[in-house]
Amino acid sequence: MSVVIITWLVVIANNHELPPPEGIMMTTSYYGSEFQGRKMANGERFDPREMVVAHKRLPFETKLLIVNPTNYKRVIATVKDRGPYVAGRNLDVSTGVKKKLGLEMGKKGTAPVEVYILE
Repeated sequence: MSVVIITWLVVIANNHELPPPEGIMMTTSYYGSEFQGRKMANGERFDPREMVVAHKRLPFETKLLIVNPTNYKRVIATVKDRGPYVAGRNLDVSTGVKKKLGLEMGKKGTAPVEVYILE
Protein backbone atom coordinates (compact mmCIF):
# COMPACT_ATOMS: atom_id res chain seq x y z
CA MET A 1 0.00 0.00 0.00
CA SER A 2 2.78 2.47 0.87
CA VAL A 3 4.47 1.72 -2.47
CA VAL A 4 1.29 2.73 -4.29
CA ILE A 5 1.01 5.99 -2.32
CA ILE A 6 4.67 6.86 -2.86
CA THR A 7 4.35 6.10 -6.59
CA TRP A 8 1.27 8.30 -6.79
CA LEU A 9 3.10 11.16 -5.03
CA VAL A 10 6.06 10.86 -7.43
CA VAL A 11 3.74 10.93 -10.45
CA ILE A 12 1.92 13.98 -9.12
CA ALA A 13 5.17 15.76 -8.18
CA ASN A 14 6.68 15.18 -11.63
CA ASN A 15 3.60 16.26 -13.57
CA HIS A 16 4.08 20.01 -13.78
CA GLU A 17 1.08 20.42 -16.07
CA LEU A 18 -1.39 19.75 -13.26
CA PRO A 19 -1.80 22.66 -10.85
CA PRO A 20 -2.26 21.75 -7.19
CA PRO A 21 -5.90 21.54 -6.20
CA GLU A 22 -7.10 24.68 -4.51
CA GLY A 23 -10.06 24.99 -2.27
CA ILE A 24 -12.54 27.81 -2.32
CA MET A 25 -12.79 29.81 0.89
CA MET A 26 -16.41 30.18 1.92
CA THR A 27 -18.28 31.69 4.82
CA THR A 28 -20.56 29.08 6.32
CA SER A 29 -23.44 29.08 8.74
CA TYR A 30 -25.40 26.08 9.95
CA TYR A 31 -28.94 24.93 10.33
CA GLY A 32 -29.90 22.51 13.02
CA SER A 33 -32.60 20.57 14.79
CA GLU A 34 -35.29 23.23 14.34
CA PHE A 35 -35.41 22.15 10.67
CA GLN A 36 -35.62 18.40 11.48
CA GLY A 37 -38.04 16.67 9.12
CA ARG A 38 -38.66 19.67 6.85
CA LYS A 39 -38.36 19.09 3.14
CA MET A 40 -35.15 20.29 1.56
CA ALA A 41 -35.08 21.75 -1.94
CA ASN A 42 -34.30 18.30 -3.39
CA GLY A 43 -37.48 16.87 -1.84
CA GLU A 44 -35.81 14.80 0.89
CA ARG A 45 -36.47 15.33 4.59
CA PHE A 46 -33.75 17.14 6.54
CA ASP A 47 -31.88 15.23 9.23
CA PRO A 48 -29.40 17.50 11.03
CA ARG A 49 -27.13 14.51 11.80
CA GLU A 50 -26.48 13.79 8.11
CA MET A 51 -23.55 15.19 6.14
CA VAL A 52 -25.58 17.61 4.02
CA VAL A 53 -25.15 21.22 2.95
CA ALA A 54 -27.09 23.94 1.20
CA HIS A 55 -25.61 26.00 -1.63
CA LYS A 56 -27.31 28.51 -3.91
CA ARG A 57 -26.14 27.13 -7.28
CA LEU A 58 -24.17 23.88 -7.06
CA PRO A 59 -26.14 20.93 -8.46
CA PHE A 60 -27.86 18.59 -6.03
CA GLU A 61 -25.76 15.52 -5.12
CA THR A 62 -22.48 17.43 -5.64
CA LYS A 63 -19.92 15.99 -3.21
CA LEU A 64 -17.81 18.52 -1.34
CA LEU A 65 -14.73 18.08 0.79
CA ILE A 66 -15.04 20.71 3.49
CA VAL A 67 -12.01 21.60 5.61
CA ASN A 68 -11.93 23.65 8.79
CA PRO A 69 -8.82 25.84 8.31
CA THR A 70 -8.32 26.33 12.05
CA ASN A 71 -7.96 22.63 13.00
CA TYR A 72 -7.74 20.92 9.57
CA LYS A 73 -10.63 18.56 10.34
CA ARG A 74 -12.43 17.54 7.18
CA VAL A 75 -15.65 15.94 6.06
CA ILE A 76 -17.31 14.95 2.79
CA ALA A 77 -20.82 16.34 2.49
CA THR A 78 -23.49 16.37 -0.21
CA VAL A 79 -25.40 19.37 -1.59
CA LYS A 80 -29.08 18.61 -1.00
CA ASP A 81 -30.61 22.00 -0.30
CA ARG A 82 -30.59 25.63 -1.44
CA GLY A 83 -29.33 28.57 0.58
CA PRO A 84 -28.09 30.34 2.55
CA TYR A 85 -30.24 33.37 2.01
CA VAL A 86 -28.27 35.78 4.20
CA ALA A 87 -25.85 38.17 2.49
CA GLY A 88 -22.20 37.27 2.88
CA ARG A 89 -22.79 33.56 3.48
CA ASN A 90 -21.92 30.93 0.88
CA LEU A 91 -22.80 27.61 2.49
CA ASP A 92 -25.18 26.26 5.13
CA VAL A 93 -24.01 23.06 6.82
CA SER A 94 -25.99 20.60 8.90
CA THR A 95 -25.27 20.26 12.61
CA GLY A 96 -23.57 16.94 11.83
CA VAL A 97 -21.11 18.65 9.50
CA LYS A 98 -20.55 21.46 12.00
CA LYS A 99 -19.74 18.98 14.78
CA LYS A 100 -17.43 16.80 12.65
CA LEU A 101 -15.48 19.89 11.60
CA GLY A 102 -15.39 21.32 15.12
CA LEU A 103 -16.62 24.65 13.77
CA GLU A 104 -16.77 27.51 16.24
CA MET A 105 -19.35 29.96 14.98
CA GLY A 106 -18.54 33.52 15.99
CA LYS A 107 -20.97 36.20 17.13
CA LYS A 108 -22.27 36.43 13.56
CA GLY A 109 -23.03 32.69 13.54
CA THR A 110 -20.51 32.03 10.78
CA ALA A 111 -17.14 30.39 10.28
CA PRO A 112 -14.67 30.18 7.39
CA VAL A 113 -14.22 26.85 5.62
CA GLU A 114 -12.25 25.67 2.61
CA VAL A 115 -14.34 23.78 0.07
CA TYR A 116 -13.17 21.37 -2.64
CA ILE A 117 -15.66 20.15 -5.26
CA LEU A 118 -15.16 16.40 -5.63
CA GLU A 119 -17.87 15.49 -8.12
